[in-house]
Amino acid sequence: MIKLGDLSLNYYILFFGIIIIIASLILFFVLSLKYIFYKFLRKFMNEQKASIISYLIPILSGYYIYLGFYPPDSFYLNEFEEIVQEQNIPKVKVIYGNATYPTFHPDYCSAALLRLQPIEFNAILRKIKNNNYFFESSPTGSSALYAVLDKTETNENLYKYKASTQLDNKYFFIGFLPENKILFHKCEE
Repeated sequence: MIKLGDLSLNYYILFFGIIIIIASLILFFVLSLKYIFYKFLRKFMNEQKASIISYLIPILSGYYIYLGFYPPDSFYLNEFEEIVQEQNIPKVKVIYGNATYPTFHPDYCSAALLRLQPIEFNAILRKIKNNNYFFESSPTGSSALYAVLDKTETNENLYKYKASTQLDNKYFFIGFLPENKILFHKCEE
């Protein structure tokens, strides 16, 4: 039998077979909704308009599924604003971000590396250092954090200051790096 790493080829075939079955079921469900919606719309409008409008279901479904797996930069900026408790921080650039897809519980984690202007960077650093809720510590890991650390080659020894806190069911970590970069990590249970 052909070996690929520690797993045999049969496990890979089984895994991808399950993925194809799940994707087929999702596609069947979305197209069924489209058809039902089309039949409903046909009662109120002509065939062409009903057909065009009914295509919105698969398009919007695909768009929201895509956003669930690949959140836009605004998602990471909102998460960052929640951690530092400031709104509309000017000229923040997301260098790299990663988030886990929410589970049924619905817990998820997100992490990102940001670049700020020196004035905002220093103001947020002072604010976090003087905040009674944050305490100096290293981050606890998640797949989102490890993906950002691996992609950006961030080293534990580079932090100017690092702090974390836990409020309710949320865990926050913020690390201040050279070149006005901030690494944040948020987990919510």
